[in-house]
Amino acid sequence: MNVLRVVRWIPIVSILLFILTVIILGCITPGYDHLAHTISRLSVGKYGALANANLIQLAVAGLILGIELAFSIHVSHVRLTVLPFFLLTSFSLIGAAMFPTDIRMGDIPLALSNISTNGLMHTLSVVSFIFLCPFTIFLMVKAMIADPSWKDVARWTVAMSLVSMTLTGIWLVFYINRMYFDYRGIFQKGIALWTLLWMLLIALKTARGK
Repeated sequence: MNVLRVVRWIPIVSILLFILTVIILGCITPGYDHLAHTISRLSVGKYGALANANLIQLAVAGLILGIELAFSIHVSHVRLTVLPFFLLTSFSLIGAAMFPTDIRMGDIPLALSNISTNGLMHTLSVVSFIFLCPFTIFLMVKAMIADPSWKDVARWTVAMSLVSMTLTGIWLVFYINRMYFDYRGIFQKGIALWTLLWMLLIALKTARGK
């Protein structure tokens, strides 16, 4: 019983730890600029090992959260459909950690010839998440709507996804065209924070509901 109580709070601690770690590493990593540089850039900095560990711990917590959410939905035939989103998220985070971003991609005009194999795999992890995310969110929202206790959260989930996907599209346009490039990092962190706050909402509800 005590173990289960600890496990249910892991996602909450993990999300807060991830945010705090990104802030601290961004402040102490030589040459890193929170405004201009993305979260992935920390992986190729002085404390890259810590940055990658931070991504992996969030990936593990995401899987735990997905399982907790599945068990919290009382309609058995749809509960497993919440898992694809969390599996996709975790695999993308692990992929980003295993294949750190190519530092050159942020400093010179974007072209395939400028991207190393490592950078290409990192980009593939991120792009796969962006394209598959809407489908997995659709499945998750359907499962939430089927359970009266999760209907309100379903609305927040739709809002989160629409805002996140819209802002991500804008960010990609700006990034590719080098528009507002000195602020690409804080823009990306804003999108990530919005999504993490949604995850925190899910984590708090699942923890309190048991």
